[in-house]
Amino acid sequence: MLHPLHTRPGDWEKAQDNPDLRISLYTGPSTDAPDKKWEDKICSPRYELFLHDEEAESSDEAVNWTRSNLEHCCSSHPECNLEEPNWGLPTRVLDLGESNRALTSDVKLYVTHNEQEEYLSLSHCWGSEPELRPLETTTKTLDEFQDRICYDNLTKTFQDAVVFTRKLGYRFLWIDSLCIIQDDGDDWMREAGAMASIYKNSVFTLAAASSSDSGGGLFRKSNPDIRLGHPNQQKGMQSAARQFSNPSFFEYRPRPNGMSREKPVPEESSPLFQRAWVFQERILSRRVLYFTPLELVFECRVSNNTESGSSWIDSKPKKAFLSVYDNISPAEDISHLWHQLVADFTQLQLTMEKDTLPAMAGLARRFLQRSDSANPSSYFAGLWRGTFIDDMHRTASHHTKDKPQRINSGIPTWSWARSDDPKCYIQGRIIAYL
Repeated sequence: MLHPLHTRPGDWEKAQDNPDLRISLYTGPSTDAPDKKWEDKICSPRYELFLHDEEAESSDEAVNWTRSNLEHCCSSHPECNLEEPNWGLPTRVLDLGESNRALTSDVKLYVTHNEQEEYLSLSHCWGSEPELRPLETTTKTLDEFQDRICYDNLTKTFQDAVVFTRKLGYRFLWIDSLCIIQDDGDDWMREAGAMASIYKNSVFTLAAASSSDSGGGLFRKSNPDIRLGHPNQQKGMQSAARQFSNPSFFEYRPRPNGMSREKPVPEESSPLFQRAWVFQERILSRRVLYFTPLELVFECRVSNNTESGSSWIDSKPKKAFLSVYDNISPAEDISHLWHQLVADFTQLQLTMEKDTLPAMAGLARRFLQRSDSANPSSYFAGLWRGTFIDDMHRTASHHTKDKPQRINSGIPTWSWARSDDPKCYIQGRIIAYL
């Protein structure tokens, strides 16, 4: 039932439209019992109760929750501590300054000397419109940014990342648009090739999972479907009902036929996971902290955890990649894993078709490091010398994109990367994620 004293406009209509939602409210503080707490019960296959906190994600509670998960992972998961020997800071990082600086103080671009220091990285959507593009380092701004980058000139996502990194106690942050010289082709190719090491050796990656451009920010408020009772005046929180987190938020591509719906509804899917460049960022990172519309999600190579404790994320793609780090998995399984990665990657959106192979370069480099010879000539435009024939046993996916096929004439016709249409491998030559 909905108590008339504790509802907002529209709540009755929502309850009427959702007959499977049953809510019971019990009285809270009164003159005789001023300390009595509000009690709510819910019975629904689609809704859950949660405490709505307007400042939850940016609060110290979020920082403490993140730090707790990080400490547990560092102490309990050896698979997540496979740093490269002698790897220090990337070529350039944002220097956030000493720990006693104000959270919103200016930053600067620092050219490193391979110092053995810890750093965080950021995964974000750039935005398709020119006016939404993030602040970038160019040959003209390089010297200026090494002296100072005004905090107010940073986009909202970058500002949030700076503040959150400072709250966690880290000094250095890697952001692609600022740490790679965008109009220097040689620098861009060199740093793109180092992407595997950059994400792998970062302590963890902050993922702006709910923002379609760099102006959206990390922290997205959870808008409760139905508010319940009175807010806690001391903490500013209020009981509320909301629909359960949707696993399709983390899906890379349309669901196969036979599922409840053929593909995720656009507004239910993370804009970040529709971008091809982000694919390797998630796979290569040891740990990722996702800022979703409902809650923070911490994912590492071994497991994942959410603020609510509900396990609604599919981490199979990330866990499967662990086989690339060992010397136990059969070569055939590694080959099949590459096919699966290609199939998933080609479902995603890429602004520039020339970026197809660079956006997979980090993953390819890690596969190359696993091979006995580590010979760069064993990798040909997305295919491998030892499995070249198998790598060609692919076909166009039955799932199609909205835009027509684009052709990259600079890539051989036998490569899956020549066109940007979705690919899949012939049935029987591909296995599910391990």
